[in-house]
Amino acid sequence: MFLHTIFNKVKAFDDLHGSFFYFFKRWFYNLVGIKKSQIIYVYASRKNVGDYLSYRGIRTIFNIQGLECFASPEAISELQFFIKILKKTRKKPILIIGGGGLFQEVFDPFWECILKKNILFIVFGIGMNKLTGYRKPTKSSLLKSIIRNASYIQVRDKMTQKHIKNLTDISVPIGICPSVNYIYPRYWCNKLEGNKVLLHVIHPFDISVSSNSSNFLETVRLYLQKVADQYGLIYKEETNISLNTEKVLKKFYNARLVISSRLHGCIISYAMGVPFIPLACDDKIASFLETYLPDVHPLKTKDLVDFNLLREIVNEGLVRKINYQDRLKKYVQTNIKEANKVKNLIFSSF
Repeated sequence: MFLHTIFNKVKAFDDLHGSFFYFFKRWFYNLVGIKKSQIIYVYASRKNVGDYLSYRGIRTIFNIQGLECFASPEAISELQFFIKILKKTRKKPILIIGGGGLFQEVFDPFWECILKKNILFIVFGIGMNKLTGYRKPTKSSLLKSIIRNASYIQVRDKMTQKHIKNLTDISVPIGICPSVNYIYPRYWCNKLEGNKVLLHVIHPFDISVSSNSSNFLETVRLYLQKVADQYGLIYKEETNISLNTEKVLKKFYNARLVISSRLHGCIISYAMGVPFIPLACDDKIASFLETYLPDVHPLKTKDLVDFNLLREIVNEGLVRKINYQDRLKKYVQTNIKEANKVKNLIFSSF
């Protein structure tokens, strides 16, 4: 039992931080930042590239100095510590929470903690993250309290918006995942013809669950490798779990085509202008497409093991031209406009 507890703590630490260096670096900047800011930015974890890019996007949009904390249950005591310190310095803590799929049951302890603290909090660019039998949305009674008590709330897709509307009869605004505000200005691809990589962005657990087969992924890898060879491409993989976010982004930037079962594999590709083929293992990818790219249709899991169909789909992805930069610019600007409204609220409470 003792060894099991130690293992779980080590795993939780690794999931959140990835390294002791990052842990100490973040704590150092937080302790220094307490003297200069009363803002705490909160997101799920550092090691998940999608979560981290969402956080970087929010910092880019708001451009206010602040601390960095996590919403994961293992990090609640740390968040409480920094809230307590801020209150001792006679500052009123303000939380900017997002992005990521924070409206799922695993984060319920975090939301309960925030509501008990009775502090000002802003929810920006988050969504639901549900997978039948494995991931459940935030409990209804708790979600109602969050909506009632948030000083501002914006969600990232229609699925989340509809869920809140059905539950509370409140229509909250939609804004694209804040990660695009970080990615688009830095990585927009003007030329793809020279790129030779077929990048497979994998969510191993979701693929395993949706296919109901532990060997499914190996078959998909084999087929995609063959397809890549036929089109003169180099097959590469990415899981979006890494501390080296810029290295991951460069993989996308150098890709000719992306196939992704991860939501942020699709979002990163979209924000860069790289053609991508979504694999909708759960509802959040389908909702992202419905909200922002209704002309893009996701693959079904079974399509990945139909070699001839897969080859046709990849060929279509290589030749299809979709000009969605104007749409993307509009979504980026909408996030900035909404954040400016929220900043007025924040500064009035300083």
